[in-house]
Amino acid sequence: MIFEMSKLRQRGILTSFSLKCIALSCMLIDHTAYVLVRHQQIYIIMRIIGRISFPLFCFLIVEGYFHTRSLKRYLMRLFVFALVSEAPFDMALYNGIFNLKKQNVFFTLFVGLAMIALIDKTIDLFIRKNSSSAFGKKYLLTVIALILCICFVAAAAKAVSLLRTDYSVIGVLTILGYFLLRKIPPLAILSVYAVHIKLGGPYQVYSILSALPILLYNGKKGRSMRWPFYFFYPAHLLILYALRMMIRS
Repeated sequence: MIFEMSKLRQRGILTSFSLKCIALSCMLIDHTAYVLVRHQQIYIIMRIIGRISFPLFCFLIVEGYFHTRSLKRYLMRLFVFALVSEAPFDMALYNGIFNLKKQNVFFTLFVGLAMIALIDKTIDLFIRKNSSSAFGKKYLLTVIALILCICFVAAAAKAVSLLRTDYSVIGVLTILGYFLLRKIPPLAILSVYAVHIKLGGPYQVYSILSALPILLYNGKKGRSMRWPFYFFYPAHLLILYALRMMIRS
């Protein structure tokens, strides 16, 4: 099949490191426009480019789940940087050190990762480990697993809604789409795009631009620079905030 993941990745040229660089670059362009740019046409172009970043971050969360050596440490890193990044996020984007109206995207990624981990463990416990059981037992366990998975998704969606995290339910469903359809990348991209079109703002139509780097992904890690990627998020927000203050003064 042309849509098989292995065949697509054999033709890929981008590593996980490459995708992270693209995502961070597009995010920087997007946030720079939001914080500093006032020229309307330039602002729109930069915000359109910025729509590439979030689907890539969600895609990388799913890939990270399948390749991490410690899920616990992975979750802890996301949560710690969610806390570290909150003040810079509020300062740069909402003009205050503490703003309950919106929480940074690390919280969304943390909840999304926890959700797919619970779903995967449930599928493994109730379905994969009972594949040779009698039909009746398999059917019952599948129904139980399905109900539990729906509850996990609902709980994740409720959590990001209550916390008012960046991308909120769109983020949770994006991660879910990439997780469930991981072996069929084109279908995963289309499902995620449908979510962004249905639930997102006017610029989200351009999230389809993230499809190209995802389809060019070769499944390899590439260079290992974990911590600089994490620190980039709060650091770039602080720099943008400082630049805005300098311009105003």
